[in-house]
Amino acid sequence: MAIHRGSLDWFRQRMLDELEFNNHKNGWHHLSTKTLTDGIDKQWFPLLDAIKTNDTESIISRCANLANFAMMVADNAHRKQKSLTPAAPEKGE
Repeated sequence: MAIHRGSLDWFRQRMLDELEFNNHKNGWHHLSTKTLTDGIDKQWFPLLDAIKTNDTESIISRCANLANFAMMVADNAHRKQKSLTPAAPEKGE
């Protein structure tokens, strides 16, 4: 499968645009996985509706929001994983 960097760059920008639009919500690090996955649920059915009506702008926006919620879940899991991983010993120890 070929990687289409132009598509990735465009979609990453859409994700950033959605995050900036919601910047007043003060981030996601304090949110539980349950709260974040509820956000995924809330975006899913409106996305399906947008697909049925071929509302391309809504499809794009909902997909970017879904991707952002998935990124938030993964980011919180990554931060937790890092905090549970023992630090590597310093050189010379």
